[in-house]
Amino acid sequence: MQKVLPLSPKITQLDPSSTSEHGRTYHSFKHGKYVLPNDSKEQYRLNSQHQLLKLLLDGSLGSAPVGQAPSVLDIGTGTGIWAMDFASAFPDSQVVGMDLSLIQPSNTPPNCRFVRGDAEDVDWPLTGPFGYVHLRMMVSCFDQPRRTIKRIFEKLAPGGWVEFQDVEMAACSEDGSTRGTSMERLGGYLESGLAAINRDPKIARQYESILQETGFVDVVARQIQMPCGIWSEDPKQQALGNLFLSTYTEQSLTGLSTKLLLAAGLTIEEGTQLIAGTVKDYLNPDIRGYIVFHVVYGRKPE
Repeated sequence: MQKVLPLSPKITQLDPSSTSEHGRTYHSFKHGKYVLPNDSKEQYRLNSQHQLLKLLLDGSLGSAPVGQAPSVLDIGTGTGIWAMDFASAFPDSQVVGMDLSLIQPSNTPPNCRFVRGDAEDVDWPLTGPFGYVHLRMMVSCFDQPRRTIKRIFEKLAPGGWVEFQDVEMAACSEDGSTRGTSMERLGGYLESGLAAINRDPKIARQYESILQETGFVDVVARQIQMPCGIWSEDPKQQALGNLFLSTYTEQSLTGLSTKLLLAAGLTIEEGTQLIAGTVKDYLNPDIRGYIVFHVVYGRKPE
């Protein structure tokens, strides 16, 4: 699946059933289960992140050798931008995006639609079977990832593929330059916050073994370094670093971090200072930080 796609349009669609906290809006369906906001600021971050991850994957929407999948499911679709891009690129596929928030636009490709639903529910608002199930940046989402992966296995058609694209929140460096920095501390607190709400911050490392245990075959797992800034001399890495900086601004980091930092025991004021310090670290070319992005996929036997 290596088709290079054009940049997608910006999307802003507010879910009228949302609730307000900390100056942001959050989904009300199963309120509290997903800890990130759903307002226009967060939607901008999600769409910018989509462009960042497409560049990271060399213009591709996914890595699994899906071929022609007649039915595709995007779990945790967010703004729906991945689902719409996939539907535009593969007009013979019927694509459905599922999310807790209805923030997706109505002017979608004719082969794309969206539903409200929770992948951890026993009963999905969808029947399947699907030829391809895609999940991206779900590290903060599932209480029972093994059970959810088993349900995905059941919903896949024989020969169908599942693909996870996920991230570790802790910043790393090969030269030790992230040691003791705000960006390193922020990653540690985010991991503590995830653990406090019963989410495994290292789940991306386990997808390969969980898929194999569930019964998937042809499982492939790879890790990609995503630079946190423009410290690299490599042109692609610099482009990735620029997109990273435009995606993870002080405003967007506040939105994605607030509830997790509170769960980790920090105050709002302490979190604000830590985020401001992290952004300064991102802009410092002497701090050669990166985060690890995982791509893991497998096939249901025929």
